[in-house]
Amino acid sequence: MILYGQRYNTQSRYYYAMEKLKKWAQINHYIILDLLIMKPYIIITDVLAQFASVTTSASSALQFLNRLSSMLLLTFDIDLKNNFMFQFTRKAISAHIIVKPKYEDILNMGILFDYWRGKGSNRNLTNIKQQTKPTSILMTICSMRPAEIEGISLRHSGICEKTDKADL
Repeated sequence: MILYGQRYNTQSRYYYAMEKLKKWAQINHYIILDLLIMKPYIIITDVLAQFASVTTSASSALQFLNRLSSMLLLTFDIDLKNNFMFQFTRKAISAHIIVKPKYEDILNMGILFDYWRGKGSNRNLTNIKQQTKPTSILMTICSMRPAEIEGISLRHSGICEKTDKADL
């Protein structure tokens, strides 16, 4: 997994993400075969919720998300950067960083959609009804207290494989 020639900081970050993934798998009693059967975006969301229960900083969660997606890219051979659920997880964390000081209400979906639409070149915000459920649950995860996050498990959410839409 660790490629020859990478800087030490990059290697240590990947090891850190691997340890968090390993801890999450042990807590949920998963084996490697279970992880390979699971969808990568479910793993990302669930591991990120567990990570946020320990570290409450949104910027560190965003950095961890990038490292975890790089690891899962090598494992599943799927480009997660273009995945619908991955993009909304990233947007939810970014909105927590950017919008909270400006508007002081991160759970106001109208403000968030207007903010993201104003950024331009975002093809994922064309259908508000389609986006509201996954966005609101991800925003809730990002703004919850660590003790509340520990009880969340998204592995039983129904996600359509063809459209990548969540059925919560």
